[in-house]
Amino acid sequence: MNAGLRSIGANAGGSVLQTTPACYEPLVERDLVPDSILKAGIRRLIKQRLRHEDKGDVEEQQAHLMRYIEQFPAEFFASVLGSHRKYSCCYWREGDRLDAAERRMLDLTAQRAQIVDGHSILDLVHRPESLQKYAGTTYLNRHA
Repeated sequence: MNAGLRSIGANAGGSVLQTTPACYEPLVERDLVPDSILKAGIRRLIKQRLRHEDKGDVEEQQAHLMRYIEQFPAEFFASVLGSHRKYSCCYWREGDRLDAAERRMLDLTAQRAQIVDGHSILDLVHRPESLQKYAGTTYLNRHA
């Protein structure tokens, strides 16, 4: 695992990424562990993680996730998101690069919301920068 990712995981509470290599990593890296065992291990870790992260209540779950995301440095998101800084999803077509897929999803969101120039826009997403920036460059007379 990349040392930079280890430090990001450690800074974000350490629960997403291991901060120390497991004893079996060399075996996995040399492809000496059968896929069936890897898959079983992955399933076990996912179940364990889901139990750990489940807060029971939707609002509590959302607040927990937002606190978790806020622990990551801005540089991390700059390195993994496109220029629109879209956190949720993209709309990919074959051959797309990340920026185009982000833009296509923003276009689709605006189309489905029937946003037109001059509309007032209230984005209730925790990190609304992507839609607000998109609207600011696409709908010049909008009110955000």
